[in-house]
Amino acid sequence: MQVTLQLEGVTFRHLVPDRERRFRRKPGPGIHDLDLSLGEGELVGLVGRNGAGKSTLLKVMAGILPVHHGVVLDKKGTAQPPEALRRMVGHMPEQVRWQGKRTPLAMLQELAVMDGGRLDLVEGAIRLVGLQEQMHLPMDALSQGMRQRLTLASAMLGSPDVLLLDEPYNGLDPAAARSLTRVLTRLAQRGVSVVISSHHLHQLEGVVNRLLLLDRGRLIAQGPADRLSDDLGLERPWETVVEGERPEVDYEVEDLGQMRWCIRGPRMSPDLLTALGGREIIQHGRRKVNLADLLDRATGGEEE
Repeated sequence: MQVTLQLEGVTFRHLVPDRERRFRRKPGPGIHDLDLSLGEGELVGLVGRNGAGKSTLLKVMAGILPVHHGVVLDKKGTAQPPEALRRMVGHMPEQVRWQGKRTPLAMLQELAVMDGGRLDLVEGAIRLVGLQEQMHLPMDALSQGMRQRLTLASAMLGSPDVLLLDEPYNGLDPAAARSLTRVLTRLAQRGVSVVISSHHLHQLEGVVNRLLLLDRGRLIAQGPADRLSDDLGLERPWETVVEGERPEVDYEVEDLGQMRWCIRGPRMSPDLLTALGGREIIQHGRRKVNLADLLDRATGGEEE
C-alpha cells in the first residue's frame, strides 16, 4: 500500500502556565515521540479519552501546529513544513458555525479564492458530499447534517491526499451519520487517506480499516479491531441468533424479542446444530469488538 503521510518521532507540547514561576510558561500536554503512517485509500479511526491528544495530533498532521521534534513526510518521503502540509491535507475541525444568509455555494467559492484554489473545484466538492439540492439555500436553513457536509466540502476544496476529521459525528442523527459514513467510504475508494477521530466509538465499528489508540499523547496500540482485541485478551464469544421457540441448550441464551434468541459461547458444531432442532439460524459469528472495552483494556481502565 502506498504511504501518503508518515510521522517519525513527532512531538508537540502545548505551553501551560508555570505555577512556580509567575508570568512564565512551561511545556504541558501534547503528543510525544509518535510514529505512524497512513496508506492510500485507508480509513483510520483515532480513539482515546478526553485529553489524550487526538485533536492535537490532527492539527500537527494538518500543519496547523508546528512539530517540535521529529518530521512529517509526504508520499515521496520528503519532510514537509507546516505550510506545505496545509496544501496537501484537508482538515475538518470539530465545530464550524455556519450561519447567515449566504449560500453554501457562495461560501465555498469565497473560501476557494482565499486559499488560492480553483473555483471550478467548488461544484465538484458539493457533488461529492451530496449538497447539490442545498447549495443555493441560506446557511441558516441547513440541518446539522448538512452543515457537517459543508464543513467536509470545505476541507476537500484542494483535492487533498489526506483528510482529517475531528469528531465528525457530533450532533448527527443516525440517518445523517450513515450518510456521512457513505461519503467518507467513497472518498477512501478514490484513494484519499481518511482519519476519523471520534468519541462515538460505535460509529467506527465496521467502518475503519485500522484503529489508532492514543493515551496521554502516546500511540499505545494500532491495528484492525479484531486483531487488537485478540492481542489484548478481550473475550469475544461466538454468538448464534436463531428464530423460533427458546432453544434448550447449556449455554447463555438472551431473549432478543420477536421469537429471536442469541446463544453465547460455542462455535457452531454438529451437536449445537442438533440441539437447535431445525430452528432458523439468522446469524452466527464472534461478538463484535466493543471499542470502549478495547480502550479500557489498552489503557488499564484509567481515566484521565
